[in-house]
Amino acid sequence: MKLGVGTSLPGLVATKVGANVTLTDDSTRFEVLENMRRVCDLNKIECNVLGLTWGVWDSSIESLQPTIILGADVLYDSNAFDDLFATVTFLLQNSPGSSFITSYHNRSGHHFIEFLLRKWGLKCLILIMALTKAS
Repeated sequence: MKLGVGTSLPGLVATKVGANVTLTDDSTRFEVLENMRRVCDLNKIECNVLGLTWGVWDSSIESLQPTIILGADVLYDSNAFDDLFATVTFLLQNSPGSSFITSYHNRSGHHFIEFLLRKWGLKCLILIMALTKAS
Protein backbone atom coordinates (compact mmCIF):
# COMPACT_ATOMS: atom_id res chain seq x y z
CA MET A 1 0.00 0.00 0.00
CA LYS A 2 1.28 3.47 -0.82
CA LEU A 3 0.10 6.46 1.27
CA GLY A 4 0.00 9.95 -0.25
CA VAL A 5 0.91 8.93 -3.75
CA GLY A 6 1.79 12.15 -5.54
CA THR A 7 3.62 10.98 -8.66
CA SER A 8 3.02 7.29 -7.80
CA LEU A 9 6.61 6.25 -8.51
CA PRO A 10 7.25 4.01 -5.45
CA GLY A 11 3.90 2.30 -5.94
CA LEU A 12 4.51 1.83 -9.65
CA VAL A 13 7.90 0.26 -9.00
CA ALA A 14 6.43 -2.03 -6.33
CA THR A 15 3.74 -3.14 -8.79
CA LYS A 16 6.30 -3.75 -11.53
CA VAL A 17 8.20 -6.14 -9.23
CA GLY A 18 5.05 -8.09 -8.41
CA ALA A 19 3.44 -6.44 -5.39
CA ASN A 20 -0.32 -6.06 -5.09
CA VAL A 21 -0.49 -2.28 -4.60
CA THR A 22 -3.17 0.12 -3.40
CA LEU A 23 -2.32 3.72 -4.22
CA THR A 24 -3.91 6.30 -1.93
CA ASP A 25 -4.15 10.04 -1.76
CA ASP A 26 -6.46 12.58 -0.14
CA SER A 27 -10.05 11.66 -1.00
CA THR A 28 -10.83 15.31 -1.85
CA ARG A 29 -8.08 15.54 -4.47
CA PHE A 30 -10.08 14.07 -7.36
CA GLU A 31 -7.60 15.26 -9.99
CA VAL A 32 -4.76 13.45 -8.21
CA LEU A 33 -6.79 10.24 -7.94
CA GLU A 34 -7.64 10.41 -11.65
CA ASN A 35 -4.00 11.10 -12.50
CA MET A 36 -3.01 7.99 -10.52
CA ARG A 37 -5.42 5.91 -12.61
CA ARG A 38 -4.00 7.38 -15.84
CA VAL A 39 -0.42 6.68 -14.74
CA CYS A 40 -1.35 3.06 -14.03
CA ASP A 41 -3.00 2.76 -17.44
CA LEU A 42 -0.02 4.34 -19.22
CA ASN A 43 2.33 1.91 -17.49
CA LYS A 44 0.02 -1.04 -18.17
CA ILE A 45 -0.20 -2.03 -14.51
CA GLU A 46 -3.05 -2.99 -12.21
CA CYS A 47 -3.29 -0.97 -9.00
CA ASN A 48 -6.17 -0.21 -6.70
CA VAL A 49 -6.67 3.56 -6.39
CA LEU A 50 -8.28 4.74 -3.18
CA GLY A 51 -9.21 8.13 -1.81
CA LEU A 52 -8.20 8.18 1.83
CA THR A 53 -8.32 10.98 4.39
CA TRP A 54 -5.75 10.61 7.16
CA GLY A 55 -7.37 10.35 10.57
CA VAL A 56 -10.81 9.43 9.15
CA TRP A 57 -12.10 5.87 9.54
CA ASP A 58 -14.54 4.65 6.94
CA SER A 59 -15.27 1.36 5.22
CA SER A 60 -12.49 1.86 2.65
CA ILE A 61 -9.72 1.96 5.27
CA GLU A 62 -11.24 -0.79 7.41
CA SER A 63 -10.95 -3.28 4.55
CA LEU A 64 -7.23 -2.59 3.97
CA GLN A 65 -4.73 -5.09 5.34
CA PRO A 66 -1.36 -4.11 3.89
CA THR A 67 1.84 -6.05 4.46
CA ILE A 68 4.01 -3.01 3.75
CA ILE A 69 2.92 0.64 3.86
CA LEU A 70 5.13 2.96 1.82
CA GLY A 71 5.11 6.62 2.77
CA ALA A 72 7.43 8.39 0.35
CA ASP A 73 7.47 12.15 0.91
CA VAL A 74 4.47 12.20 3.28
CA LEU A 75 6.18 13.90 6.24
CA TYR A 76 6.39 17.47 5.04
CA ASP A 77 3.41 19.26 6.66
CA SER A 78 3.72 18.94 10.43
CA ASN A 79 0.05 19.93 10.80
CA ALA A 80 -0.89 16.59 9.17
CA PHE A 81 1.59 14.38 11.09
CA ASP A 82 -0.80 13.38 13.88
CA ASP A 83 -3.53 12.30 11.43
CA LEU A 84 -0.94 10.43 9.36
CA PHE A 85 0.38 8.57 12.42
CA ALA A 86 -3.18 7.80 13.54
CA THR A 87 -3.89 6.27 10.12
CA VAL A 88 -0.64 4.33 10.03
CA THR A 89 -1.27 3.02 13.55
CA PHE A 90 -4.76 1.85 12.55
CA LEU A 91 -3.40 0.09 9.45
CA LEU A 92 -0.58 -1.59 11.41
CA GLN A 93 -3.00 -2.79 14.09
CA ASN A 94 -5.40 -4.01 11.39
CA SER A 95 -2.54 -6.01 9.79
CA PRO A 96 -0.35 -7.66 12.46
CA GLY A 97 3.21 -8.13 11.22
CA SER A 98 3.00 -5.27 8.73
CA SER A 99 5.57 -2.46 8.45
CA PHE A 100 5.54 1.25 7.60
CA ILE A 101 8.52 2.41 5.55
CA THR A 102 9.05 6.13 5.15
CA SER A 103 11.73 8.79 5.14
CA TYR A 104 11.96 11.97 7.12
CA HIS A 105 14.31 14.92 7.25
CA ASN A 106 14.05 16.94 10.46
CA ARG A 107 14.16 20.49 9.17
CA SER A 108 12.94 22.24 12.32
CA GLY A 109 15.28 20.79 14.95
CA HIS A 110 12.28 19.67 17.00
CA HIS A 111 11.76 16.01 17.78
CA PHE A 112 8.08 15.90 16.81
CA ILE A 113 8.36 12.52 15.09
CA GLU A 114 9.76 10.89 18.24
CA PHE A 115 6.87 12.36 20.25
CA LEU A 116 4.31 10.94 17.79
CA LEU A 117 5.97 7.54 17.77
CA ARG A 118 5.62 7.40 21.56
CA LYS A 119 2.08 8.82 21.47
CA TRP A 120 0.86 6.16 19.01
CA GLY A 121 2.87 3.31 20.55
CA LEU A 122 5.06 2.80 17.49
CA LYS A 123 8.69 1.74 17.29
CA CYS A 124 11.17 3.03 14.75
CA LEU A 125 14.19 1.42 13.19
CA ILE A 126 16.50 3.89 11.49
CA LEU A 127 17.74 2.32 8.27
CA ILE A 128 19.90 5.15 6.94
CA MET A 129 20.77 8.15 9.05
CA ALA A 130 22.22 10.48 6.43
CA LEU A 131 24.32 10.55 3.33
CA THR A 132 27.29 12.88 3.39
CA LYS A 133 29.62 14.05 0.69
CA ALA A 134 33.12 12.55 0.92
CA SER A 135 35.90 15.11 1.13
